[in-house]
Amino acid sequence: MTSQNVSLNTVTALYMEAYNLGENDRAAAEEYLAPYVDNGQVVMGTARQGDEEKHFGFALWAKVDEDTHMALSKGALDPKVAGYNALKSGPAAWLLELVAPSSLADAFVKSTCAAVFPNEVVMARLKDKDGTARCIQVQRAA
Repeated sequence: MTSQNVSLNTVTALYMEAYNLGENDRAAAEEYLAPYVDNGQVVMGTARQGDEEKHFGFALWAKVDEDTHMALSKGALDPKVAGYNALKSGPAAWLLELVAPSSLADAFVKSTCAAVFPNEVVMARLKDKDGTARCIQVQRAA
């Protein structure tokens, strides 16, 4: 269900489709996503369709410092606004962005956490349908 084989074009296309963005938004989407792709902090969701494996989504992850962890936990920091440099070093594991069909999201989160953070507590920032951000623990330490 997960793959580390990532291209910026694929991630950008999935992101733009998930957020209903147009071509005018491509440069901003690529600017946001490129540092994660370049630094191997993207996990692709894949599913077999017939003889082919298709990408259905992706997860962006980071290990953040304590101050950033606290700000994310309180909902006081939006990863898109903070930028990559604020989210690249520290001990706290986070899933910052998840793009996946709702029917596959839970299994994708579990497989991503197991692959990237096998024995760590992992937090995630979610947005409810009304746009309200909240944070949850998606994996406990082993």
